[in-house]
Amino acid sequence: MSIVKDAYDEFLDELHDENPGTFGGYSGAMIMRKIDPVAYRCGLNDYSDSFPCVECGNEFSVDDPEESNGMCDECTEETDE
Repeated sequence: MSIVKDAYDEFLDELHDENPGTFGGYSGAMIMRKIDPVAYRCGLNDYSDSFPCVECGNEFSVDDPEESNGMCDECTEETDE
């Protein structure tokens, strides 16, 4: 799983935790993925448009949030060298 997707799922789960006991104990991310997968993917894409790089902290746009390592292109190039 990607860092960006994990962070988005955690974000949804934190929103869901404000109402404990709702939806039979299922996580907010799982509910969103199963009930409205299009809205989940749109939300993930919006979330990934301003994701902070895990190395330098600069915001960058993630091309593929499902496969992202959470690093901007500059930091990824530095680790590849």
